[in-house]
Amino acid sequence: MNALRSAAHFMTSTGVKIISGLIVIKLMASELGPDGFGLLGQFMTFVAITTMLAGGGITNGVIRSLASNQINTPEGKSWLSAAFTLTTGISVLVGVACISLAHPLSGILLKDNYAYLFISLALVQAVVAYGNLVVAEASSRGDSAFYAKINIHGTLLATCAFAILVTNFGFQGAAFGLVLMPALPGVIALHHALWYRREMLHSWKWKLDRYRTQRLLSFSAATVVGATSIPVAHLVIREALGSDLGWSVVGHWQGVVKISDVYMQFVGVLLINYAMPRFAAAIDHRRALNELAKAMAFLLGAGIIGLAVIYTFRDLTIRLVFSDTFLPMSTLFSAQFAGDIFRTIAASISFFFMGRGHVLLSIAYEFLQGPILIILFFFLQDSAGAHAPVYAHLASNAILAATMGFILLIWFRRSTR
Repeated sequence: MNALRSAAHFMTSTGVKIISGLIVIKLMASELGPDGFGLLGQFMTFVAITTMLAGGGITNGVIRSLASNQINTPEGKSWLSAAFTLTTGISVLVGVACISLAHPLSGILLKDNYAYLFISLALVQAVVAYGNLVVAEASSRGDSAFYAKINIHGTLLATCAFAILVTNFGFQGAAFGLVLMPALPGVIALHHALWYRREMLHSWKWKLDRYRTQRLLSFSAATVVGATSIPVAHLVIREALGSDLGWSVVGHWQGVVKISDVYMQFVGVLLINYAMPRFAAAIDHRRALNELAKAMAFLLGAGIIGLAVIYTFRDLTIRLVFSDTFLPMSTLFSAQFAGDIFRTIAASISFFFMGRGHVLLSIAYEFLQGPILIILFFFLQDSAGAHAPVYAHLASNAILAATMGFILLIWFRRSTR
């Protein structure tokens, strides 16, 4: 019953995020058109990278460390202090970098002077970072209701704020709304901690701890690589595709990527907050593999059904979520969705290895995604044209899924001898 209740919480909060994401996409598509949507995709990627790296991207490490060392123990307090110290230091560094590079980044990504957006992002990422610590602590003790409440309330407020900004201020409003959206769940999480989790905040102390810092940074490395590998590859592909075929084509590809992101967000939430703590807590490898099998069966079953429905009604989906001007993207769905299924398999195995403490394997997987995608895109660009990105997505994830499956088989054989 607890497992079903937790799954229901994660599914509900993710469902709200999915609906919110679709509303945001619809507003952007209707207000900005394919050209504006494609151009703003560059900034969306940068915001996603920055917020994922907020505080050093140590959320997974905090969840795993606190899963066996709750904060009411000296060991748990030490882990949380190390996490707070690392989060603070990295937030300052990222904030200074965003402010220092605001003007050049504005010209490169938005083709105009919107430096204030990057200065705002410098402040927002610190709020996101500290909010992540609160949510990670809750996830480590299985408090899925808290996770759901924070994300649902934050997502609803963020969606309302974005709608007001984009309808009243157009492109600039949309860009600022994208900066603001990740911060609101963090604000709510911090407010909750201040009123109801004071004992956790008492462990937020500046304390240099070499061993724990290094351990958390090993998980951070996986997050950093994962947060940059695919997004950086998309930046490269957008520039090449925009220069070759125009920003409308980029907007069409960006549209199908955003629908794909909705599904992959669901996968990521369940793997990080539900499955990985169970991978880590399993007392032996066979039980851990049983948890992996259950997680993959659920994710693949739900994914295949959901993506099949969207594909069947793809033209209707495009009209509802985007507009008629985005209908050419319907030919991109099949390859993108097939690639998403392979990506789910590979990501599930990667989080399994992370949960069992084999972080280097997860880092290698996250890193390889981007370079393989870029290589395959340029290999296919001349022959496939506008379809090159989705064909590269399918091929790269099929290769990675097969590779991760083979590594899992070898690992299991060696660990059970």
